[in-house]
Amino acid sequence: MPINVIMVAMGSVALVLFAQWFVMVGALSSFSSSVYDATSFPQFWNVAESESPPLDVSAYGFRNRSRTQVGNSCSTPGCKSWTQGLFPTIDNKGSLKNGGVPQSANLSAHLAEIEATLPLWIPDRNWDGNAVLDFEAWTTVWEQNVGSGDWHSKRYQDESLRLIKVQHPDWTTSMIESAAKEAFESSAKEWFVQTLLLCRKIRPRAKWGFYGLPENWSSKCTAGNVTTAGCGYDGKNSSEIRAQAENTQLDIWKASSALFPSIYLPDNFRGNPHATVAYIKSTVGEAMRCAAKAAAHGGETVPIPVFPYAWDHYHAGLDRLPEDEIVSCIQTSHDEGAAGVVWWGGSKQEENASYWKWFSSVEGPAVKAWCDANEC
Repeated sequence: MPINVIMVAMGSVALVLFAQWFVMVGALSSFSSSVYDATSFPQFWNVAESESPPLDVSAYGFRNRSRTQVGNSCSTPGCKSWTQGLFPTIDNKGSLKNGGVPQSANLSAHLAEIEATLPLWIPDRNWDGNAVLDFEAWTTVWEQNVGSGDWHSKRYQDESLRLIKVQHPDWTTSMIESAAKEAFESSAKEWFVQTLLLCRKIRPRAKWGFYGLPENWSSKCTAGNVTTAGCGYDGKNSSEIRAQAENTQLDIWKASSALFPSIYLPDNFRGNPHATVAYIKSTVGEAMRCAAKAAAHGGETVPIPVFPYAWDHYHAGLDRLPEDEIVSCIQTSHDEGAAGVVWWGGSKQEENASYWKWFSSVEGPAVKAWCDANEC
């Protein structure tokens, strides 16, 4: 798989990793049949992974929490939390950390930090679970960094524009915007790609990918029934959105060994099961297309697996999903060709006694019934 070296400053790092890529291709293409096989559709438990659940979730068909690690925390025996390297960020006061934006940051130092700390996060070199990188301050597509808070914040556009203005004070606004976008996107993509390649080199049996990618840009849905409703990639302006995800980020899909899109349901879907199905179909369907396109461009015969991230609450975290919506998360993902579902949840959920009473009477039995009828 050719890796495009975009920035001269990153050249030596990229060339070394490029050479190492061919050595590890064979190891990276195999999956453990003990957990990932063509006949099962595993439901991975990823709720407050640093704490053991108060009941045995495997009795309801879920795979053990040690099968998935996401972000900074961990759940495998002997593991230690980590920082996921030295990603550049800008805080809400405008202070730059690690360079602030990827084009100003030190990729070599970031990769060195990963090389030093990843073996502590996953001590077992043969671990073959889901290793999910969770970095959401900025994403690699310029137009998606428009948030007002800490998630996909516009701060990264603003700093990128400032840098170009300083370098070229006589340029027009359109020239500055074009150059800022190119500088940011090329560097951002390189950060994601090189991070994935190094992680896969260090722990080649794990399934590596970034949480929430490919991202469904829009939860706005067109009206209709279960067969005609459309959301996101299947809704308005879908061709433009799809081109952004499939083409602009293609190198990221090629560097991943699994994709972990988010199918957390927006609060306005409550009472609208058709929108739920349409949204999940759109999100998982696009991830499947990205995986297939990466395989075709990389000379692989089998696309990497897709494991959508679900949550048993609506996105604001206040209301729990009804039973039919929980089943939709599983069934629709299955129907779209995903390889399983990862179920997330936070520490407040884990510590809430009423949650576990609800789980044992609603979610748990619903998942178990689906798994009994199929295979998890």
